[in-house]
Amino acid sequence: MSFTALCYIIFHTANQTVAIGDSNLLNLLLAYSASHRARYLGHPEPANRIAHWVSKVFPALRMALESPNEDITDSHLATAIMLLSLKIVSPGTFEVPITWKSHLKLARDLFLARSESMAQPGNRIGAFFARWLGYLDTMGSLSCRQAGPPLMIYHSILTACSAPDGHDEFGVDCFTGFTPRTGVFLIRLARLVQECDNQRFDEMGNFRHDWHASAEMVLEAQSVLGDMDGISERTHTIPEHHHGIESADMMAIEEAFRFAGLLHLHRRVLGSPPDSFPVKEVLCKLIDALGRMRPGAATEVCSLFPLFTAGCESRDSVQRTKLLDRFFVLESSGMKQVRLSWSAIRLKRFTDAVLTRFKMHVN
Repeated sequence: MSFTALCYIIFHTANQTVAIGDSNLLNLLLAYSASHRARYLGHPEPANRIAHWVSKVFPALRMALESPNEDITDSHLATAIMLLSLKIVSPGTFEVPITWKSHLKLARDLFLARSESMAQPGNRIGAFFARWLGYLDTMGSLSCRQAGPPLMIYHSILTACSAPDGHDEFGVDCFTGFTPRTGVFLIRLARLVQECDNQRFDEMGNFRHDWHASAEMVLEAQSVLGDMDGISERTHTIPEHHHGIESADMMAIEEAFRFAGLLHLHRRVLGSPPDSFPVKEVLCKLIDALGRMRPGAATEVCSLFPLFTAGCESRDSVQRTKLLDRFFVLESSGMKQVRLSWSAIRLKRFTDAVLTRFKMHVN
């Protein structure tokens, strides 16, 4: 998905020399392409060549952050988001020991610095940056409490950059896999999850088993649920982009994101147990949505978050096997983080089993 993003930037900004005219961004594109090709073919990554290509990227971004906001360009922001994307899909590509969370903070800072100048009607590049970084920020915040809460301005920038008749709140975005309205729900959810997770763990990182959401958090959760009103009835695909069976795939992945978000809300905010009716009902709908998405369909590259969520919550061995098979398909496309995701799922299941046996022994 991120490789497609860079292609989009190149072809839509060539006249502005954003990509072709910027050596750092072009070198980063070469590094990303080499990394993706190696992962896709199962070959070792050309580490020395990649290191040479990106050697000047990090100093350039550090200098950009120290510059006045008006000196920060689309090239700086595109480079920062591209670095973040590559670090996520291939964590070991760079020898420099910088975490993806540090890359995310850098991209956030540059986005904020660039946001005022980007928010212009008809600015397709600004709209694309809002979709691209907004997606990465939301998924990162839902995946790791150390990532911090996502920015809230992505939707407003997207709206400001869109032409008056070009913004569709309920049209499924072929880049993210969900509608802009679902994106608002997920961002608000991620901020609430961050707040809850920071309370659920103490200063030493120990899990507080007696933690419960406060009345204020429950009210906020109900408000977040309000973002879902009317989405399912009004969601549609964009005929110019998808039709027929592709349209059905897009509707399925959109539903999968919504139901995955609801699962996170019930489990991580409201603290609902895995055998509670709301959790089992939403999990069933999530599994159904994933099942309606054709294996190998283009939409499958967007499905890591819903798949990971379903894998964490599923207790059915047949479902687990099917989910694992889809993880293998994703990994074969060159997404190295898939293996880490499945390892996390297996670790969670092992921990759950140990806790269950411990409680049985105590009782």
